[in-house]
Amino acid sequence: MMASGMSKLKKFFIGISVLLFWLLVWQAAAMLIDKELIFVSPAAALRRLFALGQTMAFWQSCFYSLARIFIGFLAGMVFGTVCGILSLNRYLHRLISPLMTVIRCVPVASFIILTWYFMDREQVPAFAACIMVIPIVWGNVKKGIDEVNPLLFEVTTVYQFSFFKKMSVLYLPAVLPYYAAGCITALGLSWKAGIAAEVLCRPAKSIGNEIFLSKSYLETADLFAWTAVVVIFSVLIEKVFCTMMRRVGFDSR
Repeated sequence: MMASGMSKLKKFFIGISVLLFWLLVWQAAAMLIDKELIFVSPAAALRRLFALGQTMAFWQSCFYSLARIFIGFLAGMVFGTVCGILSLNRYLHRLISPLMTVIRCVPVASFIILTWYFMDREQVPAFAACIMVIPIVWGNVKKGIDEVNPLLFEVTTVYQFSFFKKMSVLYLPAVLPYYAAGCITALGLSWKAGIAAEVLCRPAKSIGNEIFLSKSYLETADLFAWTAVVVIFSVLIEKVFCTMMRRVGFDSR
């Protein structure tokens, strides 16, 4: 127990040291450039972040961005999982695989611009987040399925296991570690894609819109502060999601 506590304390101090190192690099770069209109110091960005955090508009923008992107992430998980299960059939796999290849190859900015013709600007960030998640979850589900021992598959066939029993005793244990890893990876990408969509489409009350306005009005401190918000939420979301996944028994390899 003592060794575990010391290990956690050591990791904490290492993390703080790394953070301080990069803050010093940031400060040195700000002093070297010496133009706040172009590059602000960590202290200036932190002051502006603290000031923004005292306004209701700040929290509304954060809430709506989180809600949009989380809805897109959940939808992507569902569609990716369904596509992965359908890929158990080799004919359906051949049908689905080219679509996943297209989604992976086409830049997310292209999807954002194309879907903007057909969707309201409020819906585009959720769609962008969703489209980033689907191929990752599908690929990891398929990888887990491919890891199933062929001998175990033959046993379930000989004993005429039902489809649902095969899923629970054969595929589920093999897929879950890959599924968890895929969801964690997809979460970060969906967050970035959703924010990028907000910057382009500028929905009301969104982090992306605030970033666009900060850039347009040359409010560099605001731009850095809102960028810091994106980073902070990205880290927090991943930490919370990983903790939830572990508690429900979804462990990644």
